[in-house]
Amino acid sequence: ITFFQRFLFIFAITIPFDIRDLNYDRLELQTIPQQIGVVKSKYLAVLLLVIFFIFENFKPSIPYIQFIVILAITLISISLVLFSSIDRNKYYTSFFIDAIPIFWLILIYFLV
Repeated sequence: ITFFQRFLFIFAITIPFDIRDLNYDRLELQTIPQQIGVVKSKYLAVLLLVIFFIFENFKPSIPYIQFIVILAITLISISLVLFSSIDRNKYYTSFFIDAIPIFWLILIYFLV
């Protein structure tokens, strides 16, 4: 379950990078935003993050604080995905999106 969760999480948080690069990517790359559009790409990322969170409930006996950390990371990731756009500064994705796993580590280190 954890492997599948991490796969969904990484897949979801890479979508803002594809959205950011939409103006610069060649059409032959066939990225997700090129295929289904920016809005549907964001919805796909949100759906993947929700599934990521739901799978946390299938794990046997998770500590309450770990559940809260996963919820916080999911909500932060959803917010950042929804606010991503083609016009965003490259530092938005390079800093905020890339910082999610680091923030996750900090939360786990200090709270769990």
